[in-house]
Amino acid sequence: MMSKHREQTNRTKKRIEEAFYAITEERGLDAVNVRSLCQAAGISRGTFYLHYLDVYDLMDKLEEAVISGLEALPVQQKSEQLIDSAEQEQPFPSILQFFQYINEHHLFFKLWLHHDRSKFGVKLGQWLRARISEKMPMRRSGTEAAGAPAAFMMTYFHGAFFDVIRHWLDTGRELPLEEAALVLTRLIRNGPLQTALEGGE
Repeated sequence: MMSKHREQTNRTKKRIEEAFYAITEERGLDAVNVRSLCQAAGISRGTFYLHYLDVYDLMDKLEEAVISGLEALPVQQKSEQLIDSAEQEQPFPSILQFFQYINEHHLFFKLWLHHDRSKFGVKLGQWLRARISEKMPMRRSGTEAAGAPAAFMMTYFHGAFFDVIRHWLDTGRELPLEEAALVLTRLIRNGPLQTALEGGE
C-alpha cells in the first residue's frame, strides 16, 4: 500500500507536469520557468525544488520516464514479420502498441514532435533512431541493402514514421488509434505509392 507521503509526492509531481504541458501548449517551451510552473501548479518554489533541481531537470525526468515506458512495452517483433502479415488487414502489434503508448502520453509527444529537439527530447530522439535502425531489415550486408543506402532508408523510415504520428496528434487524434496504426502499418509494409494505388481500386 502506498504511503500518504508517496501519494502526496505523486500528486504534486502530477500538478507540476500538468502545469508544464499547459504552459508549453499555450505559450511555448521558452515561457516555462520555475515561477510560471509554480503559479500554474499552485505550489511554492520550495515545493518545486523538493522534486526537481530546475526546469531542465524536470524535462529530463519526463523524457526518461517516457523512454523507460517504451522499453517496457511487451510486444517486441522483428520487421520481417510485418511482411509475413501482408494478408492480415490489421495493424502490426508493435505499431498498435506504440500508438497506444503515444495516446496515453500525447501531451509529451506532441511537444516533442513540434519542438527543437536540440533543447528537448535529445535522448528520446537518439533512442528511437537506434530502435528503428535495429528493426530495419537488411537482406544482405553492406550499405546497399534493399536497393538503397542504409542511411537513406533510415532517414525515410524515421521521417515518415513520425510525420504520420505528428499529423495524427495535430488533428486531435480524430482517427481511432487502431485505424491510425493500420494506416502506418500499410505505409511501412507497402510504401506510400502502393498504398495509394490500392486505396484507389
